[in-house]
Amino acid sequence: MSSTVRKEFSKHDFQKLILSNDSSISLSKPANARSNLWSNFSQLYYSGVAQNYIVCNDCRNVLKWTSKTGTKVMKNHSCTKKLIPKPSTTPSRQRTISSYMPPAQENYSTIKDHIVESCVEFCARDNKPFETIASEGLMNLAKQLMNAGALIDTGFSLNDLLPHPTTISCNVQRIYNKLKDQLVTLCEKVDNFAITCDFWTEGFTGLHYGGVSLHFVDVNYKLRMFILACKLYDLPNQKAFNIREFVNKIVEDFGLIINEDIFIVSDNEPKMLSAFKEGVMRVGCSTYYINKVIQHAFELEESLCIDVQLLFSIVRDIISHIRQSHKQ
Repeated sequence: MSSTVRKEFSKHDFQKLILSNDSSISLSKPANARSNLWSNFSQLYYSGVAQNYIVCNDCRNVLKWTSKTGTKVMKNHSCTKKLIPKPSTTPSRQRTISSYMPPAQENYSTIKDHIVESCVEFCARDNKPFETIASEGLMNLAKQLMNAGALIDTGFSLNDLLPHPTTISCNVQRIYNKLKDQLVTLCEKVDNFAITCDFWTEGFTGLHYGGVSLHFVDVNYKLRMFILACKLYDLPNQKAFNIREFVNKIVEDFGLIINEDIFIVSDNEPKMLSAFKEGVMRVGCSTYYINKVIQHAFELEESLCIDVQLLFSIVRDIISHIRQSHKQ
């Protein structure tokens, strides 16, 4: 993270210091730099303090840069050397003529944008940390996919193709808004649908969350399911009218209206029964009933299932031991 100095220097001031070889200026590549482009650039330090500027090692020009902008400023710099494809090491596959030519700049940008979006969806759908994109295992997998698909030349470094985790995190909201707009457009053609909702409390923080999903059959008679929201429940309490307002607002954000012809599935708690007793057809969750039956058999002392409870307790202890073992 960059720190500020007492005197504010502009890009022009730093350029003068660079050209005069001022002793207060030092250049170094960031410790977390992954891109091959950093071989042609260095971050600027003034009196040992990192600045939001980089310097081209070839022309000595100072460029404005922050960690959030990634390598974009480096790629756009006029004297940046073009990457030369390395000879392919893939066995038993003859290279095509086009593989010896670098991709057009516009094609490269398009591919890069698609990969950024795919990385955002990968982290969101699989609940993976953003740093997963920088892992060695995923790098190897992506390399094999590139070799198999041969969509672009295999000589290009994956470090220049895959986005930095910061880039992914900065694009999450943009990709979400894009996909939400697409779903809103899709919902304009939906007349009949069903809603599933559920609420729960996070044990450690005590915060309440709510989830709402959409289900409908499209024109090709295929069941479609979408999660409309899984968000913090920010209303004052969980009274019936607040729960109904929370669900209505989420559904209305996608251009849908809950009425007497719409089914909504929820658990069978009294507050849910009250929230959806009017203006909608509520369906009790069958899983909720099954869970209550199992809970009665396995947990209540008066269930007359002593042998079943004992077996369940032994199996649970075995599973807990295996999960806690480092040799599982």
